[in-house]
Amino acid sequence: MRRRTCAFVLGLSLGIGGALLGARLGGASPLQGSAQAENSCVTCHQRITTPLELSQRYYDWHLSVHKERGVTCDVCHGGDPRARQAQEAHREMRASSDPHSRVHGKHQPETCGACHQEVRTAYLASAHFAKLSAAGLGPFCSTCHLQMANATVRSAIDVSALCGRCHNAEGGIMPPNPQLIKSAQETLLSLSRANGVIIWADRLIEAAEGKNLTIAEERRELEAARKLLQEAKWEWHAFRLEPVRAKADRAFEQGAKVKDRLLQKVYPGSRP
Repeated sequence: MRRRTCAFVLGLSLGIGGALLGARLGGASPLQGSAQAENSCVTCHQRITTPLELSQRYYDWHLSVHKERGVTCDVCHGGDPRARQAQEAHREMRASSDPHSRVHGKHQPETCGACHQEVRTAYLASAHFAKLSAAGLGPFCSTCHLQMANATVRSAIDVSALCGRCHNAEGGIMPPNPQLIKSAQETLLSLSRANGVIIWADRLIEAAEGKNLTIAEERRELEAARKLLQEAKWEWHAFRLEPVRAKADRAFEQGAKVKDRLLQKVYPGSRP
């Protein structure tokens, strides 16, 4: 039985990796075919090979969730995606370093928040946004998410390095606060743990469906845990760590209970 459980866990790990890769690369893109051909930003920038940084930015977008959702360059950066000449296409566009640019740090809450409303609401209530508004010193969306959100701060090590620039650095803009850094690390770990157990339960639901098992109750309870975790992820952007940690821990506990019940249904006698 232990062998079967271990084999399942190995399959789960491979399945998660495959699912994530499939989410990035698999299936039809909303920009394939005529829609992509009609967008001059896409058709022009995909042919650019130099400078290297500009060329790579296209591939950052090409492999991003933004492309999957049909969010093209002009949605955030401006410009005219119907123009055929570069000068016309780039008209009224500004470099991200320009304070008037739509993707300048001070304007990112508005630009990104046009789609990410829940995150924007949480961020606008944060001390970070207050600092950004008052002195232009607070972190903004791309501080953590970088371009196209392809690279996102997810690990405790990342949090220590990033938050420590202001909160734990000698001569930083905020007094050193090692406890705050530790709390942020633990909160992020709690979010990641809850996310992991919910993914595990999702895979068990797929296995249960393959065996035609009755799992209606488990579905309902897992969706409740998923909703709780999503709320915690949104609220993370307000940087009030204690309530986020509490909500993430509750999501984990609920998800773990569902996972354990599903495990017994799908693989009777296996250990959680």
